[in-house]
Amino acid sequence: LALCHPLGILAADELDKIPKEDLPKMNTQMDSLFIQVDKANIHQKLPCDVSILGALNPKYGTFDFNEPAYNQIALTKDLLDRFDLTFNIDHYSSPGDEQKVSRRALRLTENNEEIFALVPQEVLTYFWLVRQIDPNLNYGARDQIQKEYLSMLKNRNFSSSANFSRRMMDIIVRLSQAKARARLSSETYFDDIKSAMFYLTESLKSTNSYSDSAGINVFRVEDVVPTETKDKIKILLMAVGKLGCSYDEL
Repeated sequence: LALCHPLGILAADELDKIPKEDLPKMNTQMDSLFIQVDKANIHQKLPCDVSILGALNPKYGTFDFNEPAYNQIALTKDLLDRFDLTFNIDHYSSPGDEQKVSRRALRLTENNEEIFALVPQEVLTYFWLVRQIDPNLNYGARDQIQKEYLSMLKNRNFSSSANFSRRMMDIIVRLSQAKARARLSSETYFDDIKSAMFYLTESLKSTNSYSDSAGINVFRVEDVVPTETKDKIKILLMAVGKLGCSYDEL
């Protein structure tokens, strides 16, 4: 992470295999853009303004659409929440897709330079330029982001759910600005916001957390207990109390 600073991109495979003692440092980096190093008499903050692209396998080998994504990824919930998008790649697998991937892999073994249309230095320069831009969010863009955010929650049952994190709206803002950066633009436009919503909803659909008809499933995104479940637990505990024994004894 420190070597990718400033404004670099870190691509990490087998993200869940990172030593557990190092994961809190990554969590801090993604929140505060620095890593705290404390060794012997050395106390230093290393700047890490870095974007992270991570890949890992689910705990059970394949993704289970009946379980929330955060229960199937061997990362803490707070660290997982630092990632704006989480895609279940298997969701897009089909015989046709597998054929395309295998054909592409075979072409890479040919060592044919013609398949690489871009010069690596040009790509690095592009990403460096992109990260220099801080797109503006005018009143119209902010209003549209608010509408998109509220639209995601259109069918949520407010009486039965816990408070939904504002984190989702922050993600829409970051993705919209990222799309504007990709165009090397200093302004965020309507099309940027629409693209951001497409990527976000596709990410949630891939983990069975969103549908066009029902909107977002809060309980598959946030680690909260539904009110109905809490009420059932209370009734059960009251019944146990009337039996004159503790819950542990049962």
